Amino acid sequence: MIARSLLLALTLSTATLFAQTTPAQTAPAGAQAQTGAGAAQAQQPRRQQMQQMRQQHMQKMQQQLQQFRTLLDKMKADAAKIQDAVGKQVAQDNIDLWQMLYTHMQGMQQMMEHGGMMMGPGGMRPGPRRMGAPPAQPKTTPPPQ
Repeated sequence: MIARSLLLALTLSTATLFAQTTPAQTAPAGAQAQTGAGAAQAQQPRRQQMQQMRQQHMQKMQQQLQQFRTLLDKMKADAAKIQDAVGKQVAQDNIDLWQMLYTHMQGMQQMMEHGGMMMGPGGMRPGPRRMGAPPAQPKTTPPPQ
């Protein structure tokens, strides 16, 4: 049950993220490509529009995280009042699941604030690489025999 809820929440989060992206615009068939300063001037309004959209998206995401945190705190307070041990454990498992999702969303929001994820031809990918430690390699364990 908890695994299904987590899977559903992650699926909905991913679908929402992809739904909020704008499709790439193509030039009309008869349009000629601009070069040099003309191209830079033509891209300026689009760049400003994208920056404004990003800022609005970040503000909305921050508000959603605050609402999420408020509801999570309420769930914790309500769970503390449960007397039945089994009911309390079920509530705690549910809280743990939502806490994982909240932590994930918070990390995504922080990454986006620092230019972490960008859209490109291959979809979402890490943004500009910062100097420092290389990304951690996932631990692999041999399959049970």
